[in-house]
Amino acid sequence: MTAIWAGIDAGKTHHHCVVIDDTGKRLLSRRVANDETELLQLMADVLALGEVTVWGIDLADGGAALVIEILLNHGQHLLYIPGRSVNRASEGYRGDGKTDAKDAAVIADQARVRRDLMTVRPGDKLVTELKVLTGRLRDLSDDKTRAMLAPVVESCRRLLAGAAPEPLLPDQALARIRLDDPHAAAELLHECINGASSTGGRVATIRLRRARRELRPWRSENFVADLDDHLIDTLGT
Repeated sequence: MTAIWAGIDAGKTHHHCVVIDDTGKRLLSRRVANDETELLQLMADVLALGEVTVWGIDLADGGAALVIEILLNHGQHLLYIPGRSVNRASEGYRGDGKTDAKDAAVIADQARVRRDLMTVRPGDKLVTELKVLTGRLRDLSDDKTRAMLAPVVESCRRLLAGAAPEPLLPDQALARIRLDDPHAAAELLHECINGASSTGGRVATIRLRRARRELRPWRSENFVADLDDHLIDTLGT
């Protein structure tokens, strides 16, 4: 079966996608608007290039929310590669300066060669969908329409709060560390970061940082660096 890897350098209004094969050969390079029609066409064109497709992206929300929603809705395998990891990795690739196309190619190649990247699972889809919906409602300029849709916005906010990971996630991560399974612990802490970001939970943030300190013996590993990048990118500290 022909395998391909598609890297997306995500932005607020536009994304750049680069597709490579198993040798690293570039099959497609395209800039697309952050628009549902264009993104659906991009996905169709990418899928036509191979039989098995793995996607990589450098944002987990914000401007990437729509493309993530589309890929998950169509059952695509999507990996999250933090922006800081992309910047570090790009130093080892040819090409001068920093461009969206180069970053997208780096993301695609990192998705191809690395085995420790976090998968964006369908279970994360609820938060993504609600962020897209509330973002669109927030952009409405008609005051009357805003008033009519206010109950919908409030319902979305309540759902977002309810979609956060359970408070026990940091404790579960600590248990995994004690069982000498740091990769599983990191996955749980990624979920906790997403939950803390959605709800602004101070207690969850404090507890996940305590659990992160227990991963110090593996601090030179890529999966811990990715966790740190996710923590900084999402919570800002």
